[in-house]
Amino acid sequence: MNAPGSAPSGGERSARPGAGAARTPAGYPSEYLVGHVEDALARDPRVTEQGLRVRYLDDPPTVVVSGTVVDPAHKGAVADVVRELVPGAAVRDETVVADYPEGAGVEEVP
Repeated sequence: MNAPGSAPSGGERSARPGAGAARTPAGYPSEYLVGHVEDALARDPRVTEQGLRVRYLDDPPTVVVSGTVVDPAHKGAVADVVRELVPGAAVRDETVVADYPEGAGVEEVP
């Protein structure tokens, strides 16, 4: 073990985030790409979905998005948003559109 502030030796890795990490086509270390894409999907007005899960696969570079969206328009926008952020990666959209059955009538609240 090294003294605090000294350089890692031998097989030790630096504790600095992103150090030695593979870079994605967007230039992010892969561990940061997932959070960046999830944030963009939550904030972009075409998608606005906070519960989507994102994974990054290295070979070939692929972004996988899964979870539930509210309608087909949101589902269609998922891949567009990801392609804008990570133009060199393939996108695999595994999202599903929520199925909210219509009620049989008006619910009476006492």
